[in-house]
Amino acid sequence: MRIPEKHFNLCACLISVAMLTSSLHAMPKKHSEPVAVPFEAELSPLILIPVRINNTAPLWFIFDTGAGTSVIDSDTAGKLGLKIENPQQTPEPGGAITEGTVSSVTVQIGSALPEHCSIQAAPIGQLGRYIGHDFAGIIGTDLIQRYTIKIDYAAHELLLLSPEDFKPAADATEIPIDIVDGQVFIPIQIKNENHAPITGKFEVDTGSFDLLGLNNNFVVDNHLLDEKQSKIPAPGVAAGGATTGYLFLLEWAKVGPVTFDRPLVGYTTNSKGFENRPNAGGMGSALLSRFTVVLDYSRKRILLTPRDGAREHVPYYDMSGVLLNAEGPDWKRITIASVIPGSPAAEAGIQVGDQIVTIDSIVPSSLAQVSMKFRQQGSWRLKVESKGNNREVTLHTRPLL
Repeated sequence: MRIPEKHFNLCACLISVAMLTSSLHAMPKKHSEPVAVPFEAELSPLILIPVRINNTAPLWFIFDTGAGTSVIDSDTAGKLGLKIENPQQTPEPGGAITEGTVSSVTVQIGSALPEHCSIQAAPIGQLGRYIGHDFAGIIGTDLIQRYTIKIDYAAHELLLLSPEDFKPAADATEIPIDIVDGQVFIPIQIKNENHAPITGKFEVDTGSFDLLGLNNNFVVDNHLLDEKQSKIPAPGVAAGGATTGYLFLLEWAKVGPVTFDRPLVGYTTNSKGFENRPNAGGMGSALLSRFTVVLDYSRKRILLTPRDGAREHVPYYDMSGVLLNAEGPDWKRITIASVIPGSPAAEAGIQVGDQIVTIDSIVPSSLAQVSMKFRQQGSWRLKVESKGNNREVTLHTRPLL
């Protein structure tokens, strides 16, 4: 079992969470009544939902269409007394990790009927510091495909429906999907300046912060980047450790009925052998959230209804040049994990390891609050602390491209 990489670019506060492949042999179960599951969305429309494992108190899980099978954090599994079978070292983006299987558990999403299944175990909980929120695992395609699911990003709600009873909205656009080893793909057309449009197969990935994340070989093989085109480094982090990549602007990307002008996209150049894939890349939550989305895997389709203002530019990327890190039991200690050379943060003298004490004399309450500020163009007076010494800097945020 292997956890292929997903990209969370620095300008969206990068993380990468696990994705394990599995076959979709389980048949959908009948759920006669719709089940509404409220979700939290930190930083971007990353979906965090309440899940019970063996009737525990609710734990926060990421709802992740990019994960072939569901995963529980290894430490959380230990605390719940779950036995991890067949633990083994496996190569992952950024380095090797130890992962295994937890057999015969019940998984309950919100108030839905408990599902009996086996799930994977991997050390993913520590990645919560990059979203500033506890999370104990991932709900993947093995469970998602048992329902038809409506994702209402505006209402912060999942609606779990019986596939047999579902009827699509009249204004929804149907897009056929391919399901390969638990990964769900749709066609997306993209164009860069001085190039003809290209249609690629992109993974539908609610667990990614990206608009679009491209695989390195897709960028190289299609000559998407001219030598003169601007790009910026995008260091990242994956389940196994650090990755490196770049961000650049496309001319446009067309998803279903909507064309997005000048989307910021990323691609990974080095993730310990995982940067090249047979598909084009992934469509993340920053793009999916422009729609009301219905996942109808039993009919091999998704349905997209553009939300009001879907085509408007929304800065789901950073304008400071830092990767933020949340620490402490309440995730309120905000520190700097990396700084892009030549970025506004580097020009202000912000350094790796600095803690942000105040922004304009206000103590930050969460990583999400700081991240949203740094996605706006402006000037911010920061008090930062490093090794017991405080200093004040002025950060002038601006588009990095």
